[in-house]
Amino acid sequence: MPTGGPIVGQQVWKRFRRNRLVLVGLAIIVLLVLVALFVPYLAPRDPSAQSLLNRRAEPDNEFVLGADEFGRDILSRLIFSTRITLAVSDRDRDSDRR
Repeated sequence: MPTGGPIVGQQVWKRFRRNRLVLVGLAIIVLLVLVALFVPYLAPRDPSAQSLLNRRAEPDNEFVLGADEFGRDILSRLIFSTRITLAVSDRDRDSDRR
């Protein structure tokens, strides 16, 4: 281990901190991973539960982002979709390595 200079990890972090766009991107990725991990606790409803009474409901206290044509909560569907998005991007990243 070299002495007298910062270790490689510290050098990389220092370069990361200088670039604000990299930090914003890192924050977004960390946020998506956290949302994906805590989906059951964050989603207000079952994303596949349908209610024809609430078809195309406008945003309000019950449906923060509204409801779709089948009465499904759009916010819950967005939150649950983070898992799918991260799984697909991870699979795509793995296929690029081959």
